[in-house]
Amino acid sequence: MKIKLVRSVIEIHFLHEEEYLKFFSSYLVEDGEVDLFIYQDKYEEDEDKGERKIESKYYDLFIKNNQEIQYQKDEETSLYKGKLIYDEKSMRFASVDEHDFYLIILLVQYAVTRFLQNNYECILMHGSSISYKDKGIIFTAPSGTGKSTHARLWKKYYDIVYINDDKNYIVKEDGKLNLYGNPWSGKHHLDNNIIVNLTHLVFLYQNKENVLKKLDKREAFLKLMTQVVTPLSEDDFDKWNDIVDALLELPCYSLGCRIDKEAVDLIKNAIEGEK
Repeated sequence: MKIKLVRSVIEIHFLHEEEYLKFFSSYLVEDGEVDLFIYQDKYEEDEDKGERKIESKYYDLFIKNNQEIQYQKDEETSLYKGKLIYDEKSMRFASVDEHDFYLIILLVQYAVTRFLQNNYECILMHGSSISYKDKGIIFTAPSGTGKSTHARLWKKYYDIVYINDDKNYIVKEDGKLNLYGNPWSGKHHLDNNIIVNLTHLVFLYQNKENVLKKLDKREAFLKLMTQVVTPLSEDDFDKWNDIVDALLELPCYSLGCRIDKEAVDLIKNAIEGEK
């Protein structure tokens, strides 16, 4: 299948393609020169994995024969359950269970993210994003805080469009930051294949009263660093830092909130009242 994300056409070859058509349905294309090939292969684990570059709870990254190979872990057992071989224009992935839908989707997301970071000024940010009066707003917070719940309140009371409910591709283009829809949108699968100018960041936390504060750059930076994904390659850090600097130029707010319309109106009125 072929999909288009950001401005690139990506061709993905699954061993069982029919299982993934629905997930990518809004992003399927028929034409266009292919910028990246991603292939699913049969799983084989190398005895000699090469030099370990990164070790984490979720995956280990190795360098072997000038290639980066990521082994995905089972979080409970720490055993490897899949792998991804990075390359500039062609990436291969495999899973122990070739029908492991969620793992396969995750490995494809890693491959796509790596490609976008290599080829664009692109950053991946966790959060629930909406478009309101042509303004792109990301609500972000640690998992379980209520990002999705707050976005649903906006949908209930105002005319908004979901961009993505979990993972946001932010791309710096022509001096502005654009939010691109993508299918990796969390358990609620709320996303749309649209492009919206990102204008505001809102950092949420639960509170008994609704309290809004506009953040200075230092305050925003400390909160932002917990919600953006750093690149695997050191070569991408200059572009990554440039986007972070641009994000900190946006109006950034901290919103302590209840689950009610007053919380929505508090940030909505602040955004609409900006000069």
